[in-house]
Amino acid sequence: MKLDLPNPSKVYAVDFPRLDGGLNIWELDYRLDKNESPDLRNLWWQDGVLQSRDGQVRLTVDNSLGTGYASYQDTFFRYAFFHIGGKLYYMNPDVEIESGELVEIADGVPENRGTFFRYNEWLFYKNRGGFYKIAYTPDDEALFTVTNVADEAYTPVTVINANPSTGSGDLYQPENRLSAKKELWYNAHQSNSTITRTGDGATKTFDLGVTSASHLAGVYRVLVGITEISSSDYSVNLASGTITFTEAPGNGADITIILLIGSTVYKFPVSDVDSIVSVVVDGEELAEGTDYEVDLEAGTITFTTAPPVTNPPTNNTVKVTYSKENVDALNSILDCRYAAVFGGDQNVCIVLGGSAAQPNAFFWNSNDSVSMNPAYFPISYYNLAGDSEEAITGFGKQYRDLIVLKEFSLGKVSYSVVTIDDRETISLTYLNINSKTGCDLPWSIQMIENNLVFCNTYQGVHILLDSSAAYENNVECVSLKINGNPQRAGLLDAVRSADRDAVCSFDDNNRYWLVAGGKAYLWDYLLSTYKKPSWFPQTGIAGVSFFWLDDKTYHLSEDGVVSRFDRVFTDYNQAIDKLYKFPVLFFDTYERLKDVQKAIFQVRSDTDTDIQIQYQSDYESRDDLTRIQSYSWRLVPRNLAYRYLGVQRFAKVAVRRPGCRHIRHFTMTLQNNIAGQDLAVISAQIYFRYVGVDR
Repeated sequence: MKLDLPNPSKVYAVDFPRLDGGLNIWELDYRLDKNESPDLRNLWWQDGVLQSRDGQVRLTVDNSLGTGYASYQDTFFRYAFFHIGGKLYYMNPDVEIESGELVEIADGVPENRGTFFRYNEWLFYKNRGGFYKIAYTPDDEALFTVTNVADEAYTPVTVINANPSTGSGDLYQPENRLSAKKELWYNAHQSNSTITRTGDGATKTFDLGVTSASHLAGVYRVLVGITEISSSDYSVNLASGTITFTEAPGNGADITIILLIGSTVYKFPVSDVDSIVSVVVDGEELAEGTDYEVDLEAGTITFTTAPPVTNPPTNNTVKVTYSKENVDALNSILDCRYAAVFGGDQNVCIVLGGSAAQPNAFFWNSNDSVSMNPAYFPISYYNLAGDSEEAITGFGKQYRDLIVLKEFSLGKVSYSVVTIDDRETISLTYLNINSKTGCDLPWSIQMIENNLVFCNTYQGVHILLDSSAAYENNVECVSLKINGNPQRAGLLDAVRSADRDAVCSFDDNNRYWLVAGGKAYLWDYLLSTYKKPSWFPQTGIAGVSFFWLDDKTYHLSEDGVVSRFDRVFTDYNQAIDKLYKFPVLFFDTYERLKDVQKAIFQVRSDTDTDIQIQYQSDYESRDDLTRIQSYSWRLVPRNLAYRYLGVQRFAKVAVRRPGCRHIRHFTMTLQNNIAGQDLAVISAQIYFRYVGVDR
């Protein structure tokens, strides 16, 4: 039997046509695919080339404003918005380096991270203790106007058709968690009082015993004997309290008069009212002390003049606004710092979560008498996402569901409109969809190609494939290749070492960014799938919140400085440390030793590339004496080594001879740490031949 043995005189080639597999520290170095790397930093795959990431430039330089907490991920009328220190700012990001101007629009903002979100024509910012509405006002002196949502809280009409004697009536709108004020609508009321008089055959005018000063409102019925007299047969003077007949009742006739006495005492339907805010009768606001008196202990309002009953009667003519503070209800909204818009095709609701007192509760707003109101969160509009052991850590929309992310589980919320007591109300129902995987890093949540991607500190980055509870494998880990291990720190070490509020994410329409402690891990989801992702780690990125405009990526740093990524090969005029290591090769066999004959590299010719090569084998690590240098067309600087007058039409090819002989393993590391220089590699080939048998 003849065996096929390697031909020692033949030269073999290992081809690396695309270096687009990214970092893989999960597999052993010599078990990687050819396009993967065991060590990689500050590079990404762009335009068919492995090249340096974009460099960072400062747009603002003042780092004395305070801690940078959050930025809006998009722009609002092409302006960027920030929470820095205890203030909100906006800025035009389309500026030259170090010329950005932050414009203050609000102060007194609680210093903790929150969520910017759009709702209708406004931009909102919600953090723990604060709730702000930002309106675009180009016709005013200030381009943007900020108001505290709690200050604009809607005052609900809690009871209509209320009876003055009891305060009870028809329940109408639930109390507003954001407001201590409630409104009561009473029907003005009159009671009946019967008096009798006796005719003498001559007297036409009789005293009624009461006047308008004592709340006489009118005469309801008059009977002479058993016969009811028409109102045209008599007249009443309320001021003097008299009734005058057109013809005198007969001698000895019994006169029965039923009087209408206006109600002056109106009772509250609740106890422990803090204060009366306003009283309006027939559209006119009355003055306390002149038109009415308040007894908070007794829970009553006493009018100087009884509110009139119209003819014909009109309901709800007496409107009383009172204040009764509910601190727990107010804080349940103000303490939330996670927000989303959801509901139907038009996202009609603001959904809030993350309250410290009710960590598993989520709340939503409702409509007032006109439209959906962002300042109206009814007391009954809430639901619980599981038990309180796990806190809500964020929201994300996937298809028609709102995904509720908790520390160790996931659920979904469904929207519907239900009819209760002939009134339509919004219902948000919760259903658990995964009990094993959750998100304890609130700012890592992004929507990537219609699927939610998020990270946790115990398993890394995950993707939600389906929101149906029927699938147990609806969540997949995406970061297995870069999570790391005790021997090699990776993504998990970065997120565990950083403050959780400083771990953030971003989608640049090409890559999912996860940033923690100055390190960034980029999944190129256009280049690769979630089953075999390409991750490109970066260093020196101090952003805590990112935003995007016109294909440019920006970030806010923890020291309150705004930066932009430009196609420069420096970070703030300093070199970017770039490195790429090829997978370790054993050339398909351990039976033979090998001689590496040469290495060929294709490098980009339209950027300035300078590469130091290091060869590593079983016996040594050695730098190549000749760097790979490729420079684009230029006239300056005057150093002739960098002066190119011609234009290179194709990629530059560099051939090197490593001179590594009788080896078992071989790899190469490419490095560049020179300011203004790229490390752009298109492909590589290694040529080797087999030599003697390894004994």
